[in-house]
Amino acid sequence: MSYYENHRFNNELPIIYHLDYLSYPSKKSCISNWHENVELICCIKGEGRAVVNSASIPLKEGNIVVINSGDIHYITTECPTMTYYCLIIYTGFLKEWGIDVENTSFCENVTDVTGLHFFETIARELDDKQPFYQSIVKGEIVSYLSHLCRHYSTARQTTGYQDRIKQGLTYIREHFTEELTVEQIASQAGFSRYYFSRQFKSITGMTVIEYVLFLRCRHAKELLSQGQSVSKAALECGFSDLSYFTRIFKRCFGVLPSKISTPLNPTHIPDISFRRP
Repeated sequence: MSYYENHRFNNELPIIYHLDYLSYPSKKSCISNWHENVELICCIKGEGRAVVNSASIPLKEGNIVVINSGDIHYITTECPTMTYYCLIIYTGFLKEWGIDVENTSFCENVTDVTGLHFFETIARELDDKQPFYQSIVKGEIVSYLSHLCRHYSTARQTTGYQDRIKQGLTYIREHFTEELTVEQIASQAGFSRYYFSRQFKSITGMTVIEYVLFLRCRHAKELLSQGQSVSKAALECGFSDLSYFTRIFKRCFGVLPSKISTPLNPTHIPDISFRRP
């Protein structure tokens, strides 16, 4: 399952930075996504994999995985708990310093010691917020990305089929509450049903139908958390059969839709992949 991820950056720092935890059997951090900004993942405890454009890249303590601009990706683990830093850097900021990430392909797996030091410095500066910490963070980012450009990058080779797969994914995002067929979606990407289905699963790890159902259930979860009834949420999200909606929703999130609370009594249900029997 994949979608375009739109990022919002504040005026002070051109980054999104956070510490994430991923536990088995949730398996997956989120549905597959892509974005125009570079993303750096640094594993600090446990191990897992970053699946990028269908390639599986190991995530081990201390190594860095670079998600290039436009790459379809997700994080997965079979450890009890994996802890990792996630840093997303605004493309426009890097361009101001001559780092054209849209036409650069970084090596996905970086194992030198500078990466861990870089993340530790960023974390310390953002936690302490000493005078001029924003300037230090920006300087560290420019320095480390320049290091990656010099030692771990090549000119980007365009892959037309991935762009066409994204066209199909975008079409699903815009029409997932409507009646959809795999043939209809594949035609939007200019592929046959068979080829689109095979490439879709190879890149995202999910079938087309699972993708559509998850988007519907995720939207239903948002409506339920706002106080909408189960039957109305199901209908609005494209489910005409309430019992089928309940079964698919529980498969997605591990709970019945009736258990989703409103903001007055919140219950956190993470976005996870389909649970298979």
